[in-house]
Amino acid sequence: MEQNTKPQNIKKKRLIVLIGTLCVLLVLVLLNSIDFETSPTEDTPEAPYVPETYYAYYFVEPDYESNIFENPEYQRLDKTIAYTYNGQTVDLKNNLKTGSAEIYDPPFGDFFAKYFAALAKGNASGGFDAFYSDVYFRTHKPFAKFAPQKVYDIDVQRITEPQTITSEEKEEDAIYIGCTLTSFEVRYRILHNDGTFRRDILGDDILVQYIDLLGDRSGNYTINSVGYGKHLVSAPDKSILPLILPIVWIVLSLIALVLFFILKKKAILLASAVTFVTFLVSITGSLLWQFVAFGILAVALALYLVLKQRKKKQETTETT
Repeated sequence: MEQNTKPQNIKKKRLIVLIGTLCVLLVLVLLNSIDFETSPTEDTPEAPYVPETYYAYYFVEPDYESNIFENPEYQRLDKTIAYTYNGQTVDLKNNLKTGSAEIYDPPFGDFFAKYFAALAKGNASGGFDAFYSDVYFRTHKPFAKFAPQKVYDIDVQRITEPQTITSEEKEEDAIYIGCTLTSFEVRYRILHNDGTFRRDILGDDILVQYIDLLGDRSGNYTINSVGYGKHLVSAPDKSILPLILPIVWIVLSLIALVLFFILKKKAILLASAVTFVTFLVSITGSLLWQFVAFGILAVALALYLVLKQRKKKQETTETT
């Protein structure tokens, strides 16, 4: 009678261990979904996006003397300048040649036509700086010599009306009161990018630029700023889950090792080893891998219980 009761008690204890393991997993998931410090109404901070700068060896060798318009591959590409405003799009380059661009913001269209023409010619004498305002060079160095740029797939969209500057943030900015700022969204590709002008794009990549044109009282326009949009800054992780998980993995692994030495079961040793190895992988910071580790342990434990039960039944059948 005692022999029948003992296996039943062991079976119940194993079932309790399995259920407890799954409950702990559920509790950890719930804890991770709770933010213990951040207010639900707290705004996520924003910061300007800074594009990645690649190393020089990612780019082709620059050729400062080349005539890019004689390059067969570049000749086949679309070099028009698509200018969009108020839902209308015009081939800016061709319309300026025919004198039919007056209805498409002539000062802005003329500026970007000259700007991309200058890019295609390169900056051998340093004249490219004239396209940028003094305000821009407060935070940027003057442009170094760069090779002719094979720009194509050019798209310029005007996204704001000219905004008149009515006040200054610094005393030296008083000269800009009465000037205007107009924002544009600019896209283009560079064939065989040599990195002498832009080192933030590779191959056929496009990184959208948001350009503000400063218009002075004399009707001259220069680039006042170049941005790349804004991205949300990840709020600090307030969850206590990252603190709990490592402790859970270590404790579970140690328990599995102790059980192995007591019961001498290879399945328990395997579960312990797999869990601990997965934990070592998960400490790179991925919560997903930590949940995977927990899942592996739960599956290994369940599998061990099932196999153990089958073995018991088999032994009982053979005895009978």
